[in-house]
Amino acid sequence: MENPSNSKTALNLDENVGAMICHLPLWLTGLFLNHIYCVIVLITDKENKFVRFCAIQSLMLLVVYSVLVPIVIIMTCGVGVIVIPVCIGLDIYLAVKANKLEKVKLPVLGDLAEQWS
Repeated sequence: MENPSNSKTALNLDENVGAMICHLPLWLTGLFLNHIYCVIVLITDKENKFVRFCAIQSLMLLVVYSVLVPIVIIMTCGVGVIVIPVCIGLDIYLAVKANKLEKVKLPVLGDLAEQWS
């Protein structure tokens, strides 16, 4: 898909590709590579608000996953592993929407990400 606005990130990626990378699920990128990319975006790209928004929201979502998923799994004696596919599905949904340059604001996190971007 070609980027209709022809906007580029500080790393010379199309805006939609940069935003999509921020939301790729961990199992696709491995070793948190997409979150390392998010940090690089926040340091280098001061102009592109959409990519910054995606980077901040993705990092905050990582924190939520890191805290809530283990708690849910422990409290449900392992049955809570069902939450993991839901998290992966959410990441895929956000990546697809970001690739289409559509901003999806998650409750609470989206508002904070928009404020901080």
